[in-house]
Amino acid sequence: MEGFSIFVLGIDGGGTKTTGVLCADNGKIFAQDTVGATNPNSIDYDIIRNEFQSLFAALKRQNKIAFDNLDAVFIGMAGVGREEMKLNIRKMVSPFFSTNTKVYIDHDAINALYSGTLGEPGVVNIAGTGSITFGINEHSERGSVGGWGYLLGDPGSGFAIGREAVQAVFHAYDGSGPLTQLTDVILQYFDRNSPPELLGHIYEVGKPQEVIAPISKIVIEAADREDDVAKNIISNAGSETAHAIQTLSKRLLLQERNQNVRVSLTGGVYQRSDWLLPAIQKGFHENVRDAHSFTIPEVPPVTGALVAALKELGIEVDPSFLEYVKAGCAESDS
Repeated sequence: MEGFSIFVLGIDGGGTKTTGVLCADNGKIFAQDTVGATNPNSIDYDIIRNEFQSLFAALKRQNKIAFDNLDAVFIGMAGVGREEMKLNIRKMVSPFFSTNTKVYIDHDAINALYSGTLGEPGVVNIAGTGSITFGINEHSERGSVGGWGYLLGDPGSGFAIGREAVQAVFHAYDGSGPLTQLTDVILQYFDRNSPPELLGHIYEVGKPQEVIAPISKIVIEAADREDDVAKNIISNAGSETAHAIQTLSKRLLLQERNQNVRVSLTGGVYQRSDWLLPAIQKGFHENVRDAHSFTIPEVPPVTGALVAALKELGIEVDPSFLEYVKAGCAESDS
């Protein structure tokens, strides 16, 4: 297309939806669409192929010329930690593109990180139902902390916050912990009359993390009303997240190699960053607190996939790229 020489496609694939955005190297968006889930850990490969086929067809309908002239595709997906899975997905999607198009498959944590650092080294903490802290240094060495699931440890996650709130309710009921507003609001949330009645609802469901994680919002609301127990739960979550970030930053030698370590905070928990961010900052050791700068990305994770695609082509992005993408995404939402 006249005036544009580089086209890239970024895809953010997850357990609930998959979003693709096609843009030029300056950030101008030419096509975007969203389809269903594509996590290979929980979805059959035939279904994943169909979802990708639907996504690519939609993007091609919006702008055939740009799609047929893609220079690079970066697909950041949940569930592709092993090289075998990456290879399988690459084989699946490559036939949809020109033989000249470079196709890259990687973990969706890359998307989350680069949506905040724009391709620079740094750390991202992703906190939704679960949590994981992921980072890359200037030598492209990677590392992670957490992400072991709700039974083994997702510190600072929605589930961890919700679980501690439910525990607080039972401690108050037993008399082994302080009284808290959380008792009344959680009982109301589950439509129960007393804490013992919560047990059947919590333990009988197939996926307790999906029942417990939403309670994290109740905790924030209780903190808004100055409930000390709720505020302490948030403080604990901040301390655990700070510990994970510091641990990874030290392992990757980010503090030694950079005057300032860039940290992105993404996921549903950070919808109330007004509570979580100060708690995390407070949890840092004083001697390293100022060495970390925190960002709540203003763009969706798929933006990080676009950045990764350009990075693979050796193209650096600047703030004007981000503004172009933000404007394009806003137009799509309107």
